[in-house]
Order: sequence, then C-alpha cells, then structure tokens
Amino acid sequence: MRARWGIALVVLAVVVSSAIFIRMVRPEPVHRIHVALRKKIRRLTWVPEPSGDPIADPPFVFRKSENEQFATLSEDKTYLVNTITRKPVFMTGEQAYSLAINLSSNSDIEHYLQTRQHMGFNFIWVGAVDQAYLVNPPANALGQVPFLGYPDGTGRAFVNMNEVYFDHLDYVIQRAAAHGFTVLLNVAFVGSGPTWCSEETGWCRQLQTASDDDLIAYGTYLGSRYKSYPNIIWMLGGDCDLRHYPVFKGKMDAIAKGIRAADSIHLMTIETLPPNGASQDGMEGSAWIDLNFLYHAGPGMTEAAHENYKRHDALPMFVGEDSLENEIVGDFVERSEAYQAVLGGARLGFIFGNCVIWPFGAVYPYCKIEPGQTWRNRLSSTGSIGRQYLGRLMRSREHWKMVPDLDHSAVTAGYGSGESATVAARTQDGQTIMAYVPNGNGTTLTVAMDRITSSTHKAKGWWFNPSSGTSQLIGTFPSSGTRTFTAPDGNDWVLVVDDADTKLPPPGGRDL
Repeated sequence: MRARWGIALVVLAVVVSSAIFIRMVRPEPVHRIHVALRKKIRRLTWVPEPSGDPIADPPFVFRKSENEQFATLSEDKTYLVNTITRKPVFMTGEQAYSLAINLSSNSDIEHYLQTRQHMGFNFIWVGAVDQAYLVNPPANALGQVPFLGYPDGTGRAFVNMNEVYFDHLDYVIQRAAAHGFTVLLNVAFVGSGPTWCSEETGWCRQLQTASDDDLIAYGTYLGSRYKSYPNIIWMLGGDCDLRHYPVFKGKMDAIAKGIRAADSIHLMTIETLPPNGASQDGMEGSAWIDLNFLYHAGPGMTEAAHENYKRHDALPMFVGEDSLENEIVGDFVERSEAYQAVLGGARLGFIFGNCVIWPFGAVYPYCKIEPGQTWRNRLSSTGSIGRQYLGRLMRSREHWKMVPDLDHSAVTAGYGSGESATVAARTQDGQTIMAYVPNGNGTTLTVAMDRITSSTHKAKGWWFNPSSGTSQLIGTFPSSGTRTFTAPDGNDWVLVVDDADTKLPPPGGRDL
C-alpha cells in the first residue's frame, strides 16, 4: 500500500510540475472580442485554463423586503434613491461587461470591485450571458456554458439554463453588492446594425429565431433567480437596431414580460442603437421601460441630452454609453461628453467605458493600447480618474434636483455655440447653478444671480477643475442682478454658484 502511494506521489509531482511548466511558457491568449465598429476579429484556437481560487459562498444578505434597494426611483419618479440609506443616488458607473465571463479568479474580481469602490464608483454594467466578447463562446472562463446543449447542435439558446454557470454569475453579483455596487445586468446583448448580425456581435441571430415562449421563460428564470437581490437593474438590448430589425421589439418585450412575471420590483431599461439612441426610440408602447439609457458617442451630446429631456414621454435619464476611452477620442472629448450629458439632462448619472478594461484581458484590435497597458493598470487611467471627480462633484451638491438651463435663464450670456458651448443646470430650489465650460480660453459667462435663492441674498462662487478634482473659491456676492465670471485659463472648467447660507463644502468635497 505504501509503495503504491509512493509511486502515485511521484506521478502526481511529475504531472503538477509539467502543468506548471506549460503554464509558464504558454503565451497570453488573444481573446475573441467585438464592439462598436463591428469589423472582423480574430478567433482563438485554444481556451486558457481557469485560474485563481475556487468559487466560494461570499458573505451576502438578501434584502429583507422588496423596499430594500440600492437604487430605485424616488416617489415622484425623477431620481434614484437608496431605500436602505434613504439617500439620493448619483450613478457613477462603468462598463464591466465581461467581469463575470472572462475572469475566473476571485482575487481578480475582488481587485476590480475594491479599486472602483474606493474611487467612488457605485454602478457596473455586467453581461449575464454572452457569445461575442469572450474566449470560448458561449462559455465563461471557467468553461461553463449558460445553456446546456448549446451550441453543439443538440440544443438552442435561452433554454435549459445551466445552474453551475449561473452560480458563478450569482457570486459576482453578490460580491458587487458587498462592495456597494448596483449591477446593470444585461440579459442578452443583441449586437445588430445595418450591416451586421452574427455570433461575433452578440445574440442577434439567436434572438431572431427564438420563440416568444422561450424568451418569456428565460426572462422568468432570471427574474425568479434575482428578485431578492437588492442591487439589480435589468438591462435589455445592447446595440439593438430596431430600425433595421424591428423584430427585436417583440423579442425584448417577451424577455421583459418574463422578468416581470417573477420580479415586479427591479427597474428596467434598454440600450438601443446610436447615433443618438435612447431607450424609448422604437419601443413605443413598452411600458416596462423605467429609465432612459442615452446612447450617444460623438459630437452633439448636449443636444442629444436636451432633446431627450424635453420629449413628451421623457423618463429619468442617464448616459449609458458615450465615447470609450482608449478607442477613438482623446481624454478631453471623453470628459466633455460626460459633463455635457449630466448637466444637459442626464441627471441620474453616467456609465463610463474604457475599451481596455471592460473585456478584462481580451484584445480588441481597434483599441489604442499602449505597450504594457492592461485592465488592471487602466483602472487609474485619466478617464477613470476624471469620472471619479465628476461623481464627487455631483454628490457634493443637490444632483437630484438639477434641471438643464434650456432657456439660458441662469447663464444668460457668453455660453457660445457648437461643441465649445457651455452647458448649464440649476437646482429646482435655487440652491446651486453649475456651468461646464469646455474651452476656458477667454470665456466669460454672465450669470443671473437672482436665480440663486438665498435668505440673506448672498451667493458663493467656485471654479472646479475637472482634470484635477480641485476647486478654488472666487468669492461671495449679492444674489441679485448679473455677474460675469471668467475662466481661469484655457482648460475646461466648471463654474459652481451656491446659496451662501447653505455653507456647502467646496465642489467635489464631502457627499451631501
């Protein structure tokens, strides 16, 4: 018996050492990925082995009642509120699409969540099932497929859900909750457009052929599984081209019907197709949509936000996707779009995207990746830090009361035009005026000081630097007449004017 154990130990040692050697010399994989440009991508010939610790049950407590939500709509349905803390919520989010798909290591998942939590992020966009943005479609990094029998020819998508696969998704969402994140859970990314619809862009083909009964059952499965979680917002669509593929309206309605059959609590939204795509575009009559996901990348962000804010069927809005960092535009444009959207009417907040981060190790050939850049070290990118500062700024003021200055009654002159135009907003109670100046070079704004409501008729002015997160006091002035404010230099700035009586902290200081 002892001799046999000795032989077994020798064999085991050889196997382990061989595995370690193979793992050391094996090159890093080129992951399969595809995003907005929809060009042909590379395929893997092998799948990397899972790494890291085994999946374990995390410390997680399901909500005690349906009223315990990290983020739901306020009673007047105009802003987000945490019903546990009873505080308004400003969405400081990020595309973390492949977090539950391309990462198998618990330590990697924890590193991402902990880093973003410390930076003040509180929302992440996560894909539930996928076959376009991962290594071995449709399996995750642990080799688990979401639908048993698919795609080996004996089954189809959206039926026969694999409990083991969804156990891992449970884990990721629970860990997100432990770090204070609301998960925008994308149930099945569509991936369609005028010239594309394939397995390399999403579930476009499978959704077209799936029966409504199957999709309703799939939605009911998800709704039943996650109805007790306090940190879910349902997201449908994803590059969902309703103009060229009108069939998807019925498909999205079917999934939503299934979710609602089991879960009547969590909010729901949908991402349609850019340019200037919004959740309600092409989805008329779909009463399940609670939030407007603004999808806009490129010039015209202020106008897009204004138009959606003014629409007759307007819903509370956030900018769900704009230009991605590391893709096409530079840091300034990426930052400007966020301020233009938030002050232009998307007062719920934003979802930031970096095309190195969201695939979590995958290689997207149209990403401008510098040598040595990885998802880990891009967590401290200029765009990431800039969005951190934007979140801090908005949470230091009454963000939930912000109304865009559509008629220029707050900033009356000097606001300019086009992409260099200043975009401004004012709180409904007159406590604060904010104005984002994209080009501070010689920009002088005229502000109607009587738009600040103050019992002592005094207003305090600040300049907030979006690049550094710092602020400088301008002074205290009468809250009457008009006053001009000149930007400190040629960079972009945010003018903040407050009711002096409130003794608010410097912009970007402590949360209200």
